Amino acid sequence: MINEGKAIPVFGDGTTRRDYTFIDDIIAGVSAAIDFTGSDYEVINLGESRTVELRELISLLEKELKQRLDIHEAAIVSILQRVMDIIDPPIGPPTPEKPKIGFKP
Repeated sequence: MINEGKAIPVFGDGTTRRDYTFIDDIIAGVSAAIDFTGSDYEVINLGESRTVELRELISLLEKELKQRLDIHEAAIVSILQRVMDIIDPPIGPPTPEKPKIGFKP
């Protein structure tokens, strides 16, 4: 969207918090888990376990891209979005198993 010059829709006031994890990190974690032979079954949270406010993420993007982003404040918030905003924190518990599989996001 940013490369196409399109506005980024923001639902609410931008104070929602999420554990944003880079997709390449998740792929590396899934790959490491597939290769892990230490047990037949493990539950591993591949997220970073650190939430970031949406406004902070937008600010970081603007700083890195050296441009002001076009933000569209979306008036309609879906039911799912409202439910997700109630969950605090919106992440799973940290799992000590990550070092077992040789992965850190």
